[in-house]
Amino acid sequence: MATIINYMWQSTFCLAFFYGLYWVFLKNEKTFLVNRVYLLLSPLLAIIFPLVEIPVAFDKPSISLENTAFLRAFDTSDTAEIVGTFGLPEVTVTGSKLPTLWEITDYLLLIYLLVAGILLTHLLWQYFQLRQLLEKGWYQTVYILTDNYFKVPTYGLAPVFSFFDKVFWEDHPHLLDREKAQIMEHELEHVRQRHSYDVLYYQLLSTIFWFNPMIHLMRMALVDLHEYQADARVLKQTENKLSYAQLIAKMAFKGLDLPLGSYFVRSTTLNRILMLKRPQKTNWFKLLMLVPLMVMLFGLVSMKTKEGITLFNQISTRPVHLLKNQVLAAQDSLQVGIKIKNMKNPVHYERIGALENQQLVAQLGELSYEFSGIQTEHDYFRVLDLIESLRSNSTMVKRYENALDFESVEQQPIPAAGWESWYNYLQQSLHASREGLRPISGSVALEFIIDQEGKIMHPVIKKSFGGTVDQQLLDAISHPDAPVWIPGAHAGSSVPVVVQASLFLTEDAGKREQSGRESLQPPLPIANPAVSDRILPNATSVNKTASGETINDLKSGAIKLGDAATRHFLKNLTYPKTDRKEATVGTALLKIRTNRMGKVLSYEIVDSLSPETREMLLTVLKDLPPLEPVSPKDNYLVLLPITFQLRDQGIPLPPSQKRLYGEEITVNGYGKSNAVEERKPVLPALHKKVSLKILNKDYLTIDGFTLPLSVGLSNSIASIVRLQEWNKETTEVVFYAAEGVKMETIQRVQEALRSNGLRKINYADQFQSEPFDSTKDPLLVIDGVIQQDKRVLTTTNPQKIESIQVMKGDQTDLFGSKAKNGVILIITKK
Repeated sequence: MATIINYMWQSTFCLAFFYGLYWVFLKNEKTFLVNRVYLLLSPLLAIIFPLVEIPVAFDKPSISLENTAFLRAFDTSDTAEIVGTFGLPEVTVTGSKLPTLWEITDYLLLIYLLVAGILLTHLLWQYFQLRQLLEKGWYQTVYILTDNYFKVPTYGLAPVFSFFDKVFWEDHPHLLDREKAQIMEHELEHVRQRHSYDVLYYQLLSTIFWFNPMIHLMRMALVDLHEYQADARVLKQTENKLSYAQLIAKMAFKGLDLPLGSYFVRSTTLNRILMLKRPQKTNWFKLLMLVPLMVMLFGLVSMKTKEGITLFNQISTRPVHLLKNQVLAAQDSLQVGIKIKNMKNPVHYERIGALENQQLVAQLGELSYEFSGIQTEHDYFRVLDLIESLRSNSTMVKRYENALDFESVEQQPIPAAGWESWYNYLQQSLHASREGLRPISGSVALEFIIDQEGKIMHPVIKKSFGGTVDQQLLDAISHPDAPVWIPGAHAGSSVPVVVQASLFLTEDAGKREQSGRESLQPPLPIANPAVSDRILPNATSVNKTASGETINDLKSGAIKLGDAATRHFLKNLTYPKTDRKEATVGTALLKIRTNRMGKVLSYEIVDSLSPETREMLLTVLKDLPPLEPVSPKDNYLVLLPITFQLRDQGIPLPPSQKRLYGEEITVNGYGKSNAVEERKPVLPALHKKVSLKILNKDYLTIDGFTLPLSVGLSNSIASIVRLQEWNKETTEVVFYAAEGVKMETIQRVQEALRSNGLRKINYADQFQSEPFDSTKDPLLVIDGVIQQDKRVLTTTNPQKIESIQVMKGDQTDLFGSKAKNGVILIITKK
């Protein structure tokens, strides 16, 4: 919509400029042919100029509305749309966002089409009236061969006018033959010059671009010009020029006036008489001035400074019903009020505010969460945990036109005094918070552009720390006294570069008392991967202290594995088959070196249980994602133990290495031989079972989600599949239909399931009244493995069960949100 408004403005400006040139330089000149060509071409040029883009390397003024406050105000709603309100303490939905049938753009389009339709209908009606005049006088119509035109009588229904090759004639008895001849010659000049094409051309433009006032002024100027041309022709054949002027003044409107025709007499009678009296001399200076002025307009509108930076936001937000279920699930253990709003065109990726009057506002993507009723410190930190889980609901990516990525430029921008100086400046600018509760430590990510002159532009928060820290950092880097930057360069010239910097903040109580400032770790700019960043499987150099002791950054806390690397290990690590059969247990030690951004540079297997284990570990390390730096360093050394243990009778568990190395990954195996494997309970293959019930012709429920039976059902199910991370190959759908549901509704639901790859459908029998609801059952854990299929209880031999424990309340915290209904913990005999 903003693009259309910008185009309309530029087109209107061009046409207004053209009309101004006509008014100043051509309106009073008798260069009728030049004037006519100018008026016919001006609308086309005004339409084309804004569409042409010629990049230039110099700064120039622009009439574009891009990045102006007006256009941003038009795009941004003053009041955010409320998605939902969830009450306190009971959960009551008091409002939810329904699909909007008509946006503002739809209303504007409707208004445009209505007005254009009315004008087009009016134009067709005029043509219909003209056809009626032609039909009434057709039998008395005479074709004049000498001048190639039809003379059609009007019988007093309309004044004299011409339309294409037809002259509609009214025989005025009070006029002299000389005067009639002059009027006829005037109309024949309209026919010869084909003025009807010009009139019809402008009528269509006025219908399509009715919103542009300049097009109507240009049309009236063209109509006047037609009369001037025809009058000039008559004057060449008239000896007494004063008599022709008197004839124009004597004639008046009579009958029907159709804008499609060219009339002898119009309301511009005075202008015609004045034009008759003007001298024939042409002012060539005025005509020549048109060329440079039109070229200047073309450059002003079409030439775009290529260094200009334009911002585009790409936002992805989950469906509303998924947000509702997520918030409702959180409120089972968190008694606070939550209001969700939809924000248009947010400035920052995210922004977490300070806790004030038991309220906290967090903007994540285009969603704003307002938390109320935060009464205790426990509630506050629980809200922060909830915010962490809500981050993925709405994600945003900023695209900067004509600004290059940090990694893609040949010379990256850096602070002129170095990163350490920039860090010291931020350290001095960041003052201790006095807002009460706030995060103790955490990271904050900034994004900004360093332009060709080394100035910081468009600073935004990419990852929010919370409280007043975000604004303090933004104020600091935007302050006039901020450290100067050396701009980035590419292909031998300075270019604007997008910079992302991550900072880790810790709160040192002693430093706060002495300096009144937060402790801030140095920034971590995104580095350009060099040749040395390639993975070298057998690199051996390590960092050591003065005494020769190896520094493990994992244990010191300078770096952590992070979610991506942890998931990679858990997904790909397996217990080697040979080691399991031979009852080999123990710990393998990995040595991993990363760059300052956590990207793996090299790795080494320091100690391994067997060649098979070594081969498996090398395969896993080959595609290891980046680790997450905590404290800034040029590079990191990680010593990571991988412990392989067999949970079987008679096989001792190896000692834990977590205290020695900081973190540890454990791989569990079962059974050292076939005999031991036979003693292990035979459990059915794990698979996900979800219930689906068609409630009526309008709604269904699937695994606790309520969906409308609309045309978007397939997309809604696809969203749930992605959110819940269902394996389409193993997920089984238990299908129920309420009494009275028609077969066509059932078939629609089946088709939606199959289109999303859910082909394992189990149809419940008619005696089952309620579907299986996994959200209400306790979590079942057998020998440390979570069981998705509750039928395992019926297939397990009771004599092989060693103990059963029922866990409730705080005891279930280890298992997360899946255990909100309790845990049944079963240990079998080995």
